[in-house]
Amino acid sequence: MLPDDDEDIVFLGGKDYQPLFFEITKKLSARKKVFINSTHPPNAPPGFTFERFDTAQKTNWHYSCARTLITSREPKLPHHSQ
Repeated sequence: MLPDDDEDIVFLGGKDYQPLFFEITKKLSARKKVFINSTHPPNAPPGFTFERFDTAQKTNWHYSCARTLITSREPKLPHHSQ
């Protein structure tokens, strides 16, 4: 069971797995963002947002999406001059 701690939840995966994601997270109060590579968001229960990951890849696009998310969220270490 997932904790209901208001921590954001992100889904990266194919459309065949979305119904399961919707089902197991729909009652959680956290923001739920689903990354898709389609121009048409699927039907989903209330509380889900969709963001298109723009890529020409049709298979395994979610690996590139994950890499992009990770590198864009890496903490920036302060530069120390000596």
